[in-house]
Amino acid sequence: MSNLIFSGLNWIRKDGAGRGPGPNNWLPANATLDDSGNVVLKITTDPQGNWYCAEISTVLPLGFGTFSFNLNGAIDTLDPNVVLGMFCYGNTDSFNEIDIEVARFDSTKNLYFSVYPDTNSPTKQYQSKAFAFSLPDGTYSQHQFDWNANRIVFSSDYGHPSINKGRMATWTVPIDTSFTVPQTPLYLHINLWLRGGQPPTNGQTVQVIINSITHP
Repeated sequence: MSNLIFSGLNWIRKDGAGRGPGPNNWLPANATLDDSGNVVLKITTDPQGNWYCAEISTVLPLGFGTFSFNLNGAIDTLDPNVVLGMFCYGNTDSFNEIDIEVARFDSTKNLYFSVYPDTNSPTKQYQSKAFAFSLPDGTYSQHQFDWNANRIVFSSDYGHPSINKGRMATWTVPIDTSFTVPQTPLYLHINLWLRGGQPPTNGQTVQVIINSITHP
């Protein structure tokens, strides 16, 4: 494992072969800082036809607050086999997870907000909302979730806060007695990966730039 510092946080870069999600091969060199201090995530291939993905995760967990991700990339036109994830995760599947995913899980949708409950219980199913979005002007977008003990509010906008932007999607997670949002600090992850470990259908490498993150 190797680390990088970004937006005031210490991050671990994922490494190894055949690891989830996917499963995929992960290459630390596919998560780098450019000369402007942005994180650049890539999906690449080698001469033998092996594909490599990228993921970074925080060394320490983070608690309640607002998480915003400012991106530069044509994420509205990602290949059907490519997934971009921005999420808080408790390192165990099925509970304690808050996700923003850009992907073609559905042929008509390409943006997913999801929350898994605070405990692993068959009576508490995850909740999710899907949207179709496009970037009408340029490749900048901002994605956010506001997490507290009683609710989570998601939103996605085109543009960055410093320029004109418009709302593409928003969702407030419905809370009732049968569903409680995560209550404990979680690790923050950002990844760019391939569904089922399958190469992009267009055979092209992929790049997404993370300009900044705001966090609690």
